[in-house]
Amino acid sequence: MYYGFKLAAVLWVYYGLTLGMKAGAWGFFAPEISRDVGLSATEIGLVAGIVLAGTAVFTPIAGLFISRSGCKKSMILGLALGAGGMLATSMSTDLLGFSMGAVLL
Repeated sequence: MYYGFKLAAVLWVYYGLTLGMKAGAWGFFAPEISRDVGLSATEIGLVAGIVLAGTAVFTPIAGLFISRSGCKKSMILGLALGAGGMLATSMSTDLLGFSMGAVLL
């Protein structure tokens, strides 16, 4: 089997997980984050907004990177950045940490 199909399947699952967190899961996570680290609803909403704004800002940059470096390199870089964003948000305890993770996501 062509390795690209395996990579595409993994990235599709990863994209679905991150899209779920961007689009709909903040309502589920927000009370838990607020309780665990003490962020207000406004701060949590700001982080969610940063994730969505980052998607809008970085999409054209990703397109340029794909055209210059190819699909394989861009997929690897995107996966690495997304994993870094998940790691950063999972370890964050303040607004700055969550914001940095949101930019990476």
